[in-house]
Amino acid sequence: QVALALLGKLLYLRQPKDRKVCLEYATFCSNSGFIGVPFIESYYATEGALMANIFIVPMRIFMFGLGIPMFSGVKKIKELAKKVLLHPCIIASILGLIFLAVGFKLPAGLYDIARHFANCNTAMSMIVVGMILADIRIKEFLDETVLYYSVLRLIAIPAAMFGILKLLPLGLSHEAFATCVLLSGMPAGATTSILADKYGGDGKFGTKLVVTSTLLSLPTLLLWSLLVI
Repeated sequence: QVALALLGKLLYLRQPKDRKVCLEYATFCSNSGFIGVPFIESYYATEGALMANIFIVPMRIFMFGLGIPMFSGVKKIKELAKKVLLHPCIIASILGLIFLAVGFKLPAGLYDIARHFANCNTAMSMIVVGMILADIRIKEFLDETVLYYSVLRLIAIPAAMFGILKLLPLGLSHEAFATCVLLSGMPAGATTSILADKYGGDGKFGTKLVVTSTLLSLPTLLLWSLLVI
């Protein structure tokens, strides 16, 4: 996450401010939550969901600790720390790990409620993206910057992850290795367009990043899956 945040600062220096913020954010914040977790879970069941959620905890911290200040301009350390530590996503991840460690299970009714709410997240985020998308003409998606970003997000970043994990003697299991590579190759996070629109940024450009990279991720995720699964 640190490397991706620094990479974002270097790669988009010539872009207009509103676009630059979207590109930087979308470089370190992928759709590993909405798309990635169920994607990994489909291969490795409950163990996959656990590994995926552990993988994205640092990304969640960067999302709220660095991402929101980028869009909103809020930079007070105390306020940022409070936003990160008390955010429902972070609290839920920590509680989930604690429950796993102590063997605690939610009552069936509460578990079903949480599961159904979780299943709504992807659809609701896509509805917001779709509302912004409605104001964009199809020809506007032919944007060199968006395609450049998509190649970086879907090919270059997972390739770097693949190479690093192969070179370092980390002793990862095959499942953990595949999880890291596949989640590194997820498209731009839906929050890119949502946050840009909320804080008066270039929501249309953020939506183009999300939609284009998501569409292009269909073949790239298939190829990465064939390579690492």
